[in-house]
Amino acid sequence: MKKVLLIFLLLVLNLTVFAKDEYRFVKNIEVKKGDVFAGNIVSVEGKIIINGNVSDSIIILGGEIELNGEVTGDVICIASIVKIKHESKIGGDLIILGEAPQSNEGKVVGAYHLFELNLDKIRKTILPLLTGSNNFFIINLIKTVLWFILILIVFFIFSDKIYMAESIVNDNLKKIALISLIGIIIFILLLILFIFFSFLIIGIPFLLGLFIFYFIALTFGRTVLLYFIGEKIFLSINKKNIPPVLYLFIGFMIYAVLLFVPGGKFILLIINIFEFGIGLSYFFRRKLKF
Repeated sequence: MKKVLLIFLLLVLNLTVFAKDEYRFVKNIEVKKGDVFAGNIVSVEGKIIINGNVSDSIIILGGEIELNGEVTGDVICIASIVKIKHESKIGGDLIILGEAPQSNEGKVVGAYHLFELNLDKIRKTILPLLTGSNNFFIINLIKTVLWFILILIVFFIFSDKIYMAESIVNDNLKKIALISLIGIIIFILLLILFIFFSFLIIGIPFLLGLFIFYFIALTFGRTVLLYFIGEKIFLSINKKNIPPVLYLFIGFMIYAVLLFVPGGKFILLIINIFEFGIGLSYFFRRKLKF
């Protein structure tokens, strides 16, 4: 069952990030001088070299990016080696979670956010602790990191939709709680029905579609809820003009703690139902009159 859920999670990642033609998931890519790449680039543990133009944004997880040309949108680097040369221009924001750029001589039109982490120190201090930890802790940690990466991708690509959904949550908490309860009951009933029909083969596509929809709604709802929680925490301590990604980070830290504390999983179960309800509320916002 866990393997099936992992497959569905990967399907969600592909559907939410790479389903449209304007998003390209690559390992390595080079845009030569004079060339224009139309769309967004998403790379995991690859190498990106931009000497020409990219019409949208770049997201890189791990790996290395070297920018000599122009990027119209944002450049988001997570645990990557970053080289921004003097001829480069970034039309949006430059956001780095990891080590500071080896060179940063280009022009950034938007904001520059550096959340500096010493990756070498993390490898030397955290990893030895993990090797001596039990398997349960390691599995939970891996799942937590994967969720954080997925949520960051969803947030940066669909930021306008996240802001809109967050405003819906802020104004309709009780209504969304009711939708969450009704939605999860309907999901369970459909799940039982499609499992029954899957014995007749005809229900298998419906079962697959149901799981895919569930994880899309859950992932989107989780991103919105964690952003909402982080924002409320900063507002409660009168901290304003905070980069939005920090709202998401603080919210996720609270979520991560619940994975490792006694009784946390029961709380997370309730949260998961509410996250699913947030996704439903946004997807059907016109019919639900939000």
